[in-house]
Amino acid sequence: MWVFPEESAGRSRDENVARACELLRALPGAIAEIQRFEIGVDELGGERQAHLVLVSEFADWDALERYQQHPSHLEVVGFFREVGTTRYAVDYAINQA
Repeated sequence: MWVFPEESAGRSRDENVARACELLRALPGAIAEIQRFEIGVDELGGERQAHLVLVSEFADWDALERYQQHPSHLEVVGFFREVGTTRYAVDYAINQA
């Protein structure tokens, strides 16, 4: 999940969230390791809301590592750093019964 500042890099929050979505949506076509990629934008607002969320799935930890080091992913990371987002992440294994 990411929280965007009200304004950053000369753009509004809405502009930066839209650009972030555009960059994220391009990743499944560029990175074979992605099995599932779901992007959500907060619709209700509120003081304690994150603005953007990503839920993604990978076959294993090695696939996640390859994704994280992929040049296309690193470009997206650069954008998030440029606009000064606050990031919250949870990386976990899905246990099937």
